[in-house]
Amino acid sequence: MRVPWTHLISTIKEQGIAQKKLGFPNLDDPNHLAYLRYLLKESRQEQDLAIPLDQLDVIVFDFETTGFYPQRGDEIISIGAIRFRGLGDEEEFFYTLVKPNKAIPPHIQELTGINQDAVSTAPTIKMAIHEFMKFAGSRVMVAHYANHDKRFLDENLWRLYRLKVQNRLFDTKNLYQFLYPEWEDYTLESILSHLNREVGKRHHALSDAQMAADLWRVALLEVLNRGARNLGDLYHLLAAAR
Repeated sequence: MRVPWTHLISTIKEQGIAQKKLGFPNLDDPNHLAYLRYLLKESRQEQDLAIPLDQLDVIVFDFETTGFYPQRGDEIISIGAIRFRGLGDEEEFFYTLVKPNKAIPPHIQELTGINQDAVSTAPTIKMAIHEFMKFAGSRVMVAHYANHDKRFLDENLWRLYRLKVQNRLFDTKNLYQFLYPEWEDYTLESILSHLNREVGKRHHALSDAQMAADLWRVALLEVLNRGARNLGDLYHLLAAAR
């Protein structure tokens, strides 16, 4: 799906589309930090392990960045995410560009289609991270090559708030390595090709998140077929394979 370059949260239900502009509170309010701490504290509860996989609330997300190393100054320039329950078709979408502090390198502009004009009026990283964490809540997080996205999320949460993400996190790459160890390549395109799924627009945060969500649903069906019934079962399956 081609997504317009706007800062929006879209809720799509039964072919109906509702869009609204992101609204930002006073991010320097102590209540804001307290709220973020509450979200992170609630995100890893032991009782979560008993939640049936077909009722699990997840958020699948992707960041487009100016490089691979946030500690060296590379920045997030867009965030895309989808949240849903279990295998359900009812989804909520989040997408925003992010205004970086430095110029976007030419090769990143070419790769992502995001140029300086596109981000000139975009939210700051503080605003974008705040809205993303509100959207994520305590849900289980899913991403493809998740370590990359987690590095950027942790770095920004720590720099802004001295916090780190505590949500449970699954990497669809690792999940498919477990499910299909005979495959040679676990890139997003390669897995979609194995599954005979369409490859959408690459290096667009929301499009990549949608494709990763497709991978998650297919993998979820497979682990259910292999006997996993809840989140704890899934952890046991993955641990036994190591």
